[in-house]
Amino acid sequence: MKKSGGAPVPTPVRWGLLAPPPSPPHVKLVKFLESLGYTYLRQTGSHVRMVTQKGDKKFHVVVPPHNELRVGTLYSILDEVSKATEMPRYELIDAIR
Repeated sequence: MKKSGGAPVPTPVRWGLLAPPPSPPHVKLVKFLESLGYTYLRQTGSHVRMVTQKGDKKFHVVVPPHNELRVGTLYSILDEVSKATEMPRYELIDAIR
């Protein structure tokens, strides 16, 4: 399938031959949180709520399903994770990469 006068446009069949398209950042963030011990609690609308427990305290995080997370949103999430894991935010940023 070609656009008129341009390069071929990838179709779903063509994606099978190439590397799959990258997953959205929120999926990567959810997987990262799971690796830190967070578990899926529920999904309200499209926002995913995750929880972890340290001692008698529970720490909740809400991950929005945006294709691009704003820096302030990501930092807010990582600040909450930092409280639960006692890892500084800069270490979490390095680990998520």
